[in-house]
Amino acid sequence: YITDGMFTRNNEGYFFAPTPNDFKQNEIEMQFLHVPVLFKFVPFQESATSIGVYGKYLLKSKSKYKIGAEKFSTEFPVENKFQFGIAFDQEFILFSNKQKKTSPVLGFGANYQLSKFISDNRSFKPLSGYVKIGIALW
Repeated sequence: YITDGMFTRNNEGYFFAPTPNDFKQNEIEMQFLHVPVLFKFVPFQESATSIGVYGKYLLKSKSKYKIGAEKFSTEFPVENKFQFGIAFDQEFILFSNKQKKTSPVLGFGANYQLSKFISDNRSFKPLSGYVKIGIALW
C-alpha cells in the first residue's frame, strides 16, 4: 500500500509516521556521494548497456514543511546513511562524429535500493529512474 508520511525521531530512535491532516508543502533535499560499479556491454557502436551495483553515502538531508500556518526546516533523519543496490543503465550515441571525437549521448537507467533506511523497522526500498544527456569523448 501507499501512504503519505515522514521520517521522525524520538527518544527510542527513528520511525516512519503518517503525516498530520494539516500537513502542507513538504520539500526534501538529499545530497549523496554515489559510486556505481557497472559492467558495460556494447552490442553496437551506437549503444551500450550497463548493469552492476552501486553504493551511496548521504552527505546532507533536510526537510522543509508546513503544518497549519507554521513553517519548519529540520534535518531529515536517516539512520543508515550508507545505502547500496543494483543499477541498470542504457545509453545511445545519437550522431557519431569521429573527426571531432565527440558525440551527443542520450540514456536512461534505474537503481533499486537493497539496503534499508531504518535498521529495526519496516522501511521502503526506493526504485529510482533517471534520464541522462551528455557528450561521449572518443
